[in-house]
Amino acid sequence: MRFSRSSAGGRFSVVIPSVAAPLAVSRNTLRRRIYEILHSIHPLPTLEGVIYLRKETPTSYIKLQPLVVGLVTEAMKRLKLE
Repeated sequence: MRFSRSSAGGRFSVVIPSVAAPLAVSRNTLRRRIYEILHSIHPLPTLEGVIYLRKETPTSYIKLQPLVVGLVTEAMKRLKLE
């Protein structure tokens, strides 16, 4: 994940290569799940970030949620936004 401070609210992008999910339907489903997880974080920190998925990334919502929340928490700690 790449991230930086933002003067506006939190803005994120999700990049999923075709190696991680060969079908466009799968990539879009993963992207929507990650956006849903990000929108469920309240309050969303003032970060801008790009999340890059790898081939070994889990696809289920239950397994993705702690990973995404952990990434955002780690980014907040690094930028000292807590």
